[in-house]
This record gives sequence, structure tokens and C-alpha cells, in this order.
Amino acid sequence: MRSFVSLLAAGLLTASSVRCQDAASDPKRFIIEFEPGTNPTDLTSSILSSPPSGNSFKLLRSFNSKTFTGISVESTTSSDATSDTVTHLEAIPAVAKVWRSTLLRLEKQPVEDSQLRVQLSEADDASAKNYSIHAMTGVDQLHAQGVFGKGAKVGVVDTGIAWGHPALGGCFGPGCKVAGGWDFIGNSTYPTGDGVKQPDSDPNDEMGHGTHVAGIVAGKSDAFTGVAPEATLYGYKVFGTVDAVWDDDVIDGFLRAEADGVDIITASIIGYSGWSGNAWAVVGSRLVERGFVVICAAGNWGSSAGPFFHSSGASGEFVLSVASVEASQRGTPALEATFTAADGTSNTTKIAYYREEGPFPRSLTGLPIVSLSGDPTAENEACDTLPPTTPNLGGAVVLVRRGGCLEFQKQANLEAFGAQYMLFYNDDEPIGDPFFVGESKAAVIEARAGQAIIKAIAAGGNVTASFDLDPLSNNVGILDPVVSGKPSDFSSWGGLYDLQIKPDIAAPGGRIFSTALNGGYATLSGTSQAAPYIAGVAALWIGKHGGRSVHGPGFAKKLIAKIIHSGSTISGATRDWVEYGFMAPVIQMGNGLVDAVKVVNYKTSLSYAKFALNDTAHFKPSHSVDITNDGASPVTYSFGFIPAAGFELWTPYSPDVNDSPKVKDSWSELLPKSMVPQISFSPPSGTDGFVVQPGETRTATVVFDYPRGLSNVPAYSGKILVIGDNGEMLSVPYFGIASDLKAEINKQYRSEYPKIWSGPEWPYATIEEKNQFTFNLSLAAGDYPQVHAMFQWGVRELRWDIFEADWTESQWSYPPTPGQNGYVGSVAYYADSGGDQGRHYRFDPATDDENDVVPFPERLVYRSAPNLVFESQFWWLGKMSDGTRIPVGNYTMRFAALLPFGEPTVSEDWDKAIHKFEILPL
Repeated sequence: MRSFVSLLAAGLLTASSVRCQDAASDPKRFIIEFEPGTNPTDLTSSILSSPPSGNSFKLLRSFNSKTFTGISVESTTSSDATSDTVTHLEAIPAVAKVWRSTLLRLEKQPVEDSQLRVQLSEADDASAKNYSIHAMTGVDQLHAQGVFGKGAKVGVVDTGIAWGHPALGGCFGPGCKVAGGWDFIGNSTYPTGDGVKQPDSDPNDEMGHGTHVAGIVAGKSDAFTGVAPEATLYGYKVFGTVDAVWDDDVIDGFLRAEADGVDIITASIIGYSGWSGNAWAVVGSRLVERGFVVICAAGNWGSSAGPFFHSSGASGEFVLSVASVEASQRGTPALEATFTAADGTSNTTKIAYYREEGPFPRSLTGLPIVSLSGDPTAENEACDTLPPTTPNLGGAVVLVRRGGCLEFQKQANLEAFGAQYMLFYNDDEPIGDPFFVGESKAAVIEARAGQAIIKAIAAGGNVTASFDLDPLSNNVGILDPVVSGKPSDFSSWGGLYDLQIKPDIAAPGGRIFSTALNGGYATLSGTSQAAPYIAGVAALWIGKHGGRSVHGPGFAKKLIAKIIHSGSTISGATRDWVEYGFMAPVIQMGNGLVDAVKVVNYKTSLSYAKFALNDTAHFKPSHSVDITNDGASPVTYSFGFIPAAGFELWTPYSPDVNDSPKVKDSWSELLPKSMVPQISFSPPSGTDGFVVQPGETRTATVVFDYPRGLSNVPAYSGKILVIGDNGEMLSVPYFGIASDLKAEINKQYRSEYPKIWSGPEWPYATIEEKNQFTFNLSLAAGDYPQVHAMFQWGVRELRWDIFEADWTESQWSYPPTPGQNGYVGSVAYYADSGGDQGRHYRFDPATDDENDVVPFPERLVYRSAPNLVFESQFWWLGKMSDGTRIPVGNYTMRFAALLPFGEPTVSEDWDKAIHKFEILPL
């Protein structure tokens, strides 16, 4: 089964599909891990010279790291299903684990604009601020203390870095800001079409994503400063000129960063997962244990997939998964406003203006700004047709207040009187995305700027606007207080399917200004932007305290704990930015917004801890955390907690709710509720006895009892507070499900699924209507069974098994063995089931290879998200997983998905579709 993975797209991902196989889990490519102590040369030679029966392999790459030793290979036979290659490879004594390689994809970055940034006695009131979002996180305070990340090495695994950008140093190699790295792909279309890798030592960026990420970490110019501007960057280019790369290339990038001795690895690459066992996540987590801070983006599917749809690499156990909040400012271009008073004195300043289309033409200078009403509180200004006495507005910049109607209505009414240029000063709404559609040029400015201009005109003065400032060197920030610090609607929700806590922490990721190709700048949104922000914070700590060489390999996990435990509370809000009175859920925003001052300067630290309480059937009530006092004086600690918004994740069956019962897969369906567990502390909170002496570590225990009287898979979360009398406060996130997950989600398939169809065209025949197949694959016949499935939850194991005709479920045994208990074997399904056109696509023997198949069982399958990935398809063209074709005869098929926390040996723990069928001669 294929899993879609991509470089994080900015803003909302809008891709939707009718198939689960959006990106290939390739049936012919494998990542093979060797057992520790194995001679990799000998084992590689053995695998290549003696492959499983019917196969031959081509070596793609070798991994020779203390973190991960093994190889990736490609089968050169027409099909790997001449045997279940994974099973056969894992049976080799020195082989530890085998994964099918996954194709990762890069979503096109929607560039919001080429916006840059900004600065107004009335002029001072209107003056824009230099762009910086660092006050949100305390990074500005660390910069004021002289902490800039000097000495920290940050590896950026991405599309490369345009190191020639002035804000990124302008050079490449030792002594430069971008000191090293590697290009694994070259400027090639690999892995699509006939593209061939062209690796070299220069990781220069051709796509821009990695350059934007690098600027967030360590960019520096006169008007723009990244989080750790004195950190050293290493670029690992794993994308060429197309939006695809294999996961073994990404792993190669991680291991190359390890070999280069970086301190931090950041990757804004995502893929459908929700399980921690994929190869990339495993490698990332191990690197943390070896002393590398590994940071990955959580994903951009929050608004389209809902909860429990987390990214692959970020699902690694110790990998730091980063969610996104909206930034406090937007980087914008500036206009130059000259305020001339009635007495002739003048003052010129910069005003930030925002428009998606980019800056106004630089030829526009000295245009008078005119206020339509002169009333700074006018709510419906220009919403109605203007009176016929209105003068011609051409040759001026018209100033109107937002609100009362959509911008395009005001625009049309102004255009009717010749207006070509307009400035809308903001009301109490978010800066948002103004709706301009006319021929005129319009932009939004801050409310205070518009009010200052009106005040100046009312006092008998005048104000002119010039747009001739170079937008690359005159960048400012336009404040957006309505959305500042609120959860980005695109930010993917956790947790994982085994109810572990993800994401871990949040950072600014919504509308982030940073470096772009060709020496420019761009505003992009995504957890792609939040992850490198956290990498910069980690670099600040290393710059002040030292990294692995000073503290040893254990430092990475400790630093990740510092980052998680620093989180400040984020207010939960609707997609319209209305706060709903609770802290944002942990499975949406992790432990909150990173506080860099706490990370770098606090003397109190906590051991790595996240309190995953699980569900009621697997409830883990007691948890502990070690508290260390690295200060010079004793500290007395007390404890408390803040509950977050709870949500019912399950929609029970209702004739009025389409597709019910189901897991809620849209943010709009998640209505916040109070869900507060009973919590006790040892020692009890509020006592004066929990004193930690300088240099001492003591353990505190927290005991939970889940909230009662709830239903529909209630998800509750919050944070435990550790409060010192030295003024320091840290916190540990908690999360649980207040019901028995398997009992509530007792069906893995969504309503009306699975569907088993056959036939040449729509409407297909159901298996109840036609249960005889010849495997005539012609377009005219299409006589093969197609399974269409949608899953309520992540599926640890998915099977399509064939049994003898008289087999019954009472004979189930696990794992099934051919020849025993009526078991014939498992199906191998066509690798491109569903194609590019969903259920109306058909197998074409003239162009498609019937041997391009993938053997069941499938493992670690992500849940269905109808707004993003509609349904999974599996087409059986007659081949079995042992490479044979099923003989003519009567059989029983069992298509079964393991329930959450299910035990595969227990028949009742499978959601299954069982059908009798017959294979006829062709």
C-alpha cells in the first residue's frame, strides 16, 4: 500500500484523492537493516548473490553508520511477488528488519507573495516596525543578551540551500555560513521518468523550499534576522527539480549529516503515517539517542484530515515533532509616506502595506492620500454606491476603512470614480487575505497607520505616498494581533495510533517571511516553517552551552526535553480565530509555544517526560518526572495543572449524519468540551517539603484518574505545571482517551466498506451480484475483484487471505500457514491500484504490467481522511504472494483489518469481510 509523503506545502494542502496509493511504497525497492556486529560487506554480497527464489537485486546504496547499518536494493525481476520478499529477507539470520521503500513527494509551495517588510508625530503613530516575530518566543531577549547560536551546526535536509543569497552568507564552504553539505540528486528529474541521479558536493537549491527553511534558522540581513544568525548551516539536497524522492535518499541525508558531525538535523518533509515504526522515523529516533537533535515538521493536514493524521518522520519516538501557530507579523513591502503639517513642516516615514500580488509599481511617487469620509470609525465606508458629487479619484491613493462589506465591493464603488490605487486600513479583523478583484491596485495597512493619516489630514495637513523603495532592502512587519499565536488551521493533529503524544511543541509557522531564490524573499506558511524555527532555538542553546562534544550523546534528548517542557499555553481557537476558553489540545499544539528563554536560561530542568495515559483498557495512571536544580540556591517546587479542550473524536451512527459512524475528520466537527481528569501529586501540591538543593535531582510522581461519564472516544489532555519559588515554571504534557478505544471503534471499515467490485465499467458488479472471476484483464472484460476500503483508524495489519471453499472463521489461526487449517495463501495486489483517476480507472494490459504487484499483508496503514485521501484500492489480478497464480476452483476470501490494540490471534479483534467465490477458466 502506498503512503503519500511530501515536502510541506505552505498553508492548506488541498490535494484529495480516491486512492490511498498517492505515492509509491515500491514493490521492488527495499531498505534492509543489518544486525549489530554483522560484517556488512559479507552480508551484502550474500544477499546480492543468493536472493530469495525468483529474485535478483541491484544494490542502490549502503548505509554504514553506528546508527543504521544496511543497504537499499531494487529487485530487477518483473515482480517481487514471486515470493514475499520482505518475509524471506527478514528470515536471513543477520537481517534485523526490512521495509519497502517509500516515494516521498514535494507539494508545490504556494508562494503567498514576494512580500517583504517595513516602518510612521502622526508619522510616528503610523510608522511600521522592523520585521521580527521573535518577541513571540523570547528569541529577541536572547539576541539582546548576545546569544546568536555561534558554534552550533545545523543540517538542513531539504531541497538544498541557495547559499549565494546575501542573507545566507553569499559563499559556500569552510568559513561560510553554509559550510558544507551534499547534493544527493543533482539538477535532475530523478526519481521520475528517465531521471538519473547526478550527485555532487554542491547542495545549491533549485526549488526554494530549503532556502526558505535555512533563512528561518540562520538568515541575517539589515532588515531580517533568523533565529540563530551565527549558527553554521549544512545543506543536504534530497530533491532535484521535481517533487519526489525515495525515503532511503532522505535517510542517506540524515546519516551524511551524522557523519559531518552536525548538532541538529531539521527536515520539513512529511508523509502520511501516524506510526513510529517506519524506517525514516526509526533512524531519526536513534540519532537522537546518539546525540543529534532531530526535528521534523508535524504535517499540514489539520484542516483537511482532522485528528490522528500525523506525519511519518515526525512520528519517531524521540524525534521532535513541531506544530505551527500564526506569526505576530507579516513581512511586507513599505511605502514612503510624507506627512506635511499645516505650518509646512514635514516628516517622512515608512508604512507597511500588504497585498498578495506583491509591491505596487515603483514608478508611483508623490501621490496624495485622500480620505473618503475623514471618519476613522466609519464601518461601512464605500460599501454603497458613492454619491454623484464624489470628485474624480484618479491620480490619488484613496484611504478607506475595512469592514461592513467585502473589499471588492468597496473597490468597485471607488473604481467607478476613477480610483486606481487604494489603501484599506484594518478594522478589528485579521489582516487575512483581502478579497481584491478589480483592475485597481489595493493593499491593507494597519489601523493605527490609517488613523494617523486621517488625523493629519483633519488637522489641515496632507500626506503623500511613494512606492519607489527597493522592496528587497526596505522590508517591514505589519502587525496581525487577531491571529498572533493562535493555532494554524493547517497544522496536523496527532497523536499516534498507539496513543503516544505527538506533536511535541509549536513554533511560528503561519505566514513566515524568509529567504527565497535569486536573492529574494517570500512569505510561506506551514509546519515546514515551524520546524526550522525550533532548530534555531536548539542552536541558541548549543551556542551558549555547547553541544555533543561538551555534554556527550545524552545531551540531545535532554535538550529536546527542555524545548518540550518550555511550552507556553496556547489558547484554543476556531478556524475564524475566536478563542473558545480552553488551552489548545496537546494532540493539536503539543505542549504549547516554545519559550526560548526557558530553554536557554532556566536553571530548572526536567527529565524527558510526556505523560501518555492511553485509553481506559490500557490506562497508565502513574507517571514520574525528575526535577534538577542547576542553580546556586535551594528551590522549593509546587505542582499544578492546566486542562486543555477535550473533544469527542467519534461520531456515532445517525441517519442525519453522512458516513456515520466515523472518526471526526474535520476541525469544524471538533467541538471543545471540558474534560478534566483527577490528578494527585507526590509530594502533594502546595506542601513546603519538596526542596531541591543546588545540583540535586529529585523525583515527583503524578497520578491520574481519567474523567468519567464521557462517551464517543473522548480525548482529554493538558499540562502538569512544575513551579519553582525562583520564578521558573516548566510543564509536562498529558493526553489520554477516556474510553476503551477498541470497544468504541469496533469496526475498522467506514460505513458501507469494504466494497468488492468487478467489471469493465461503472457501475461495477458487487461481489454479492457476481462472485465468479476469470481474471480476464482486458479492458472489455475487467474480470478481477477490486477491493475499495476506508479505515476508521490506523491499521497495524491488513490482510487479504484466501482459504478453501468450506473454511469458516472458527478455523482462524495466526499467523496462517499455507496447507494448514484450510489456508491457501495471501493475495498480491496490483501496485497501481486506483491509478490516477480513482474508481473509474481500469487496468490496461496494453500499457500496465500485471506482474507489478505487492503481496499482502500490509502493515502500519494510516487511517482514511475523506477530505484528503478518500479510499484505498486493492486490485487482485490473480497472483498470490508466493508468486503463483490461483488455480481454478472454489474458495473463501477474508479481507480483514486489525482493530485498534487488537490481538491478531483473536478472531474477534479483526474487522473482516468474508465471501465465497469461484475462479473460472479463462
